[in-house]
Amino acid sequence: MSKELEKKYRAKLSPTLSKRKDERYVMVNLETGEIVDDCRGYGYKTKQSAYACFGYKLTRMKRGEPF
Repeated sequence: MSKELEKKYRAKLSPTLSKRKDERYVMVNLETGEIVDDCRGYGYKTKQSAYACFGYKLTRMKRGEPF
């Protein structure tokens, strides 16, 4: 995980998207509290997958490529 990703963004459990035995995570901007990625409204199944996917998307956005 990159330093920028650690400082600005955090994977947090979403009570709205989670169900009893099916936890879902979203990526949140720590400065604004805004949800920046929610896996098209479904949420990520694990924190690790949230960081991995969002890191990939963040890199592509910086390059100016679509994702």
